[in-house]
Amino acid sequence: MKTKWLIGGLAGLVIVLMGATWVKDQWAARLESSETEVLIAHAYLPIGTILEKSHVDVVKIPKPYVQPGALTRKTDVIGQVTTSQIAEGEQMLANKISESAPSVSSAIPFGRRAFTLPMEASAGLGGLIKPGDMVDVLATVEGTEGQRDVMQTTTIIQHVKVIAVGSRFRPAFHETRPKKSSEDFERMASAEPLTVAVTAQEAELLAFAEQRGRLKVVVRSVGDAETTSSRLVNFGALMKGVSAAQKPAAPAPTPTQIIQGLDDEDRRR
Repeated sequence: MKTKWLIGGLAGLVIVLMGATWVKDQWAARLESSETEVLIAHAYLPIGTILEKSHVDVVKIPKPYVQPGALTRKTDVIGQVTTSQIAEGEQMLANKISESAPSVSSAIPFGRRAFTLPMEASAGLGGLIKPGDMVDVLATVEGTEGQRDVMQTTTIIQHVKVIAVGSRFRPAFHETRPKKSSEDFERMASAEPLTVAVTAQEAELLAFAEQRGRLKVVVRSVGDAETTSSRLVNFGALMKGVSAAQKPAAPAPTPTQIIQGLDDEDRRR
């Protein structure tokens, strides 16, 4: 009798486990069939981050876990500015980003300072530099060489981000006009002040250099984060560089032809 009860109990337990497994499989299949794509933060995003493609990832999650206001396409966030801190892996929500920074301070990356360069620093690049571009800043100031006063140029800051051009905090990704207007061409022809995100020490260098001389911005190519050693360039260095560039190349050496002489036996023939 006990054996029958034991067998019956084990059979019931097996049925319960099989039923639980079936329910679990059905629930998993149901969740998988109801998955949808959402955007999540690739890494921690501080307030004021101008969003790029690399800042977000597209993942599939079950629909019940999608938060209200979750964004699903990268085009929904490119060029937008974060108005709240977003943790790594957190879903990108519409109420945490904005088309433009609500204030200058919210567009500055954490630990950086906003420094606005004079308009002449970007002369010749009007309309070409966009928020998000990386630039170097050169300074031309009066220095000394021996007992003479000379003008010298050097790169004082490398690889800093442009966070604003004029009053614009983001590129015009959603431009709909097929042709440039006269206002566009006027803006491109004239320089605009650039605001860059720098450290406190870099801001001090820029402020001093601006008072003592002139600043100039050069644009970096996309993905170029390499920094190089700076040097002082003055008139003497300029002329040396010009002389080296104009120095004619050394003539190619004339090949030597070797003629083998005849031995005594060849001469008798």
